[in-house]
Amino acid sequence: MKKSSRSSNSWERVALALLALELLGSGYGLYEAFLGGAAAGGRMVGTITYRVRQAERKGSGRVLWDSLAQDGPVFNLDTLHTADRSSATVHLEDGTEIELGEDSLLVPDVSDEASRLGLSGGSMRIRSGASGAPLEVSSAAGKLSLDKGAAASVADRGGSLAVAVSSGRASLASSGAGPATAVEGGQALAIGPGGSVSEVPLEPVAPADGSELVAPAGALSAEFSWIAPAAFHGRLVLAADPSFAKLAQASEVSGLGAKLELKPGSYYWRIESGSSRSRAMRLEVLASAAPIVVKPEPSEVIECVGNSQPLVDLAWTNSPHAVSYIVEIDRDGSFAKPLVKQVLSRNSMSTDGLGPGDWHCRVTPIYPAGKIGSASAPAIFELAAAEAPRPEWRDSASEAVEVSTAAAKEGALRLAWKSVEGADSYHVEIARDKDLSEVVAETRSTGSSTSMAAELAEGRYYVGVRASVKGKEGPPSEPRVLVVVKPYAIRLLTPEPGSDLDPERRDLGFTWRDPNGLGRYKLELSSDPDFSSLAGTAESSTPRASIRVSDETAGELYWRVSALGSKGGSGAVSETASFRLPALLPSPLAISPAEGETIDAFLRSGFAFAWRPSAGATEYRLVLLRATAGALIEVRDWTVQSSSVAVDDMSFLAPDAYAWRLTAVARRGEDVVGRSSTATRYFRIIQSTQVEAAEGIELSSAGGASLLPPDFHPPGTIYVH
Repeated sequence: MKKSSRSSNSWERVALALLALELLGSGYGLYEAFLGGAAAGGRMVGTITYRVRQAERKGSGRVLWDSLAQDGPVFNLDTLHTADRSSATVHLEDGTEIELGEDSLLVPDVSDEASRLGLSGGSMRIRSGASGAPLEVSSAAGKLSLDKGAAASVADRGGSLAVAVSSGRASLASSGAGPATAVEGGQALAIGPGGSVSEVPLEPVAPADGSELVAPAGALSAEFSWIAPAAFHGRLVLAADPSFAKLAQASEVSGLGAKLELKPGSYYWRIESGSSRSRAMRLEVLASAAPIVVKPEPSEVIECVGNSQPLVDLAWTNSPHAVSYIVEIDRDGSFAKPLVKQVLSRNSMSTDGLGPGDWHCRVTPIYPAGKIGSASAPAIFELAAAEAPRPEWRDSASEAVEVSTAAAKEGALRLAWKSVEGADSYHVEIARDKDLSEVVAETRSTGSSTSMAAELAEGRYYVGVRASVKGKEGPPSEPRVLVVVKPYAIRLLTPEPGSDLDPERRDLGFTWRDPNGLGRYKLELSSDPDFSSLAGTAESSTPRASIRVSDETAGELYWRVSALGSKGGSGAVSETASFRLPALLPSPLAISPAEGETIDAFLRSGFAFAWRPSAGATEYRLVLLRATAGALIEVRDWTVQSSSVAVDDMSFLAPDAYAWRLTAVARRGEDVVGRSSTATRYFRIIQSTQVEAAEGIELSSAGGASLLPPDFHPPGTIYVH
């Protein structure tokens, strides 16, 4: 007896992937069909219930043909076509059923007033719906009108329309002038190319031309029916060729139907009476076999935890030519009231609705036209209750878990394990021994992780987890070492220790890291290292906070962070860190170069930066930048105690736009105690060109008047730029 669990094999994953692709392709085909119908402006009037071999549709106004999808839509004014040895069955919304034979072309035109079916070549069997609009079948030769619930066979061949009414009433009229002829059930008439109506003495009805029947057990009892005159006596003839040169069977028959045992093969059949012969119909008998259940394997035992209902996979072999399968699962082999009964188009399924015990499964194929085949031999398998398995830790059980006393107390002890199939809860225990007998803390979780709170002293412990299924608890996991240590120090991050902040900044941001993983903190800021007086405090539930200080606050500032527990302090604190917030000095007033000033490097050998001093400043930092290509690039900087900087040599400066920035700084020893905001001014440096003055030069206006004074004598050289 073989045991199995729910672990999936690689072939199962491949099968599921192929199934997903098949469903995706089918869905896309239906989507394309709907798009075609919508694009043509048609409305859905029916459904393809099944098809054999090649059948296609073309939407009204479209050029391309689409393959007819199983259970796909049919839209109004679609053109439906079946190829050689092919057929399709259509159910209209009003209940009308159409069996389209081979090499047939049909166009449905359905409205609230009437349903018209245009047949252009080929044949079909049709049963009018019991409700809905009147039904008409038209061809080039004539028109057949059926009463509600009437059934008939129709063939359009060689310019003639042949009609055989098997039940109900109908009327037949030629396409030319003339009255309609009533056709009763059991009567067959034909309209010739000239419009004449004549009686068809013998007309085969079923199996329809091009039908495919399945013989699942090596032979098939096929039912034949036909329309013939009253008290008919004749022969039912089957042959292997359309000329009936190779007869397969010939049986004496009477009435309007008969049954024959047929082996798989291709047949042509007709009805004969004396010298009268019906038209021939082609029939295909296909060999098939009952499916075989391959999963679960015979007498397989599937373990289920407690009273859980595991996912059971079923699979069976294909029955050739089957279009779907009936799957039944029951407690016994009678299948009188199966617990599971589903119809599927694939050869596999999964179910989780089975509890512990013995189960029987069988699969029955469904063939075209809804024919039910032979069921498979029942497969028997067992679902056996098993003890909940031991959970496994998500990471290595050999690695110790370390936590601080503060983190454990505040619920920051985090544990995670792999989920157990069927488990509805987990029991977590912390003990002083490996056997988990001396438990000091415990909790329960519905998921595969927990953040538990426990007041634990420093030391070494062991932790284990048990899975519970339907109230039944399994064995504990492998014990894992838990080390409890004193609280970790909180690490201060920003502002960095010893850094200088921008004196204009009054909203100060602080960040830190807490290895304890707690969730409430208190931030303190002071100008005294002993925190005797506070410049500000803040509480936060994240490792970041901000404090706004007054404009007068400046100098060395100290800060620290402590973690807050649910009942006060937790013992987790940081060290003290400090930074400098310089006093904000008045900005120095820039004098020259003035904003927008132009300095000619040809006329001047140098220039000077000058500004008005800032009160309290002990030095100034001057930065010269070149404004080129939309960016400011630093060229040179000076730190001076005076209020000016002379540039005697401009050879390092190219003609371009420039900016200068000036910052006032106050120092006490090596410490910056004050700083001003930075002022920026822009100016340009150009290079003029020397031009020799020509004798007799005159400058005049557009009106001819001289622009030079009478006593003007030009120099020998003029500079222009």
